[in-house]
Amino acid sequence: MSTITKTANSTLGFLRRNIRRCPINSKRTAYIALVRAVLEYGAIVWDPYHRGDIDKLEQIQHRAARFITGDYRSIHPGSVTTILTNLNLDTLDNRRRDQRLNFMYRTVKGSIPALPTETFFRPQKTIKRHIKPKH
Repeated sequence: MSTITKTANSTLGFLRRNIRRCPINSKRTAYIALVRAVLEYGAIVWDPYHRGDIDKLEQIQHRAARFITGDYRSIHPGSVTTILTNLNLDTLDNRRRDQRLNFMYRTVKGSIPALPTETFFRPQKTIKRHIKPKH
């Protein structure tokens, strides 16, 4: 986890130094391609579940959102949420959840041939109830 956050932070620092005067759309695209890609690479496998680890990842995205918009004035926690909404960036936690669900769906539907679904997913036996007719 520390390797991922360190790499993402250093890449974000590189972007802050080199594309500071670029338009918002360019900064957003660079963030998605270079920083968020690091934060999400293989996330369905190593998905963090400790609140501290999740917060570390989200803090990187919050710093990136402030860099993209150039809004460093407001320090209130809700203000970053507004910035993320305006940039159309979902939280990393929600994105990892969506990726897990997508992976599970594709696995169950057989879209991932390398995984034998019958080994991991067995259908439940249905219990048939016989209802006695009323006289």
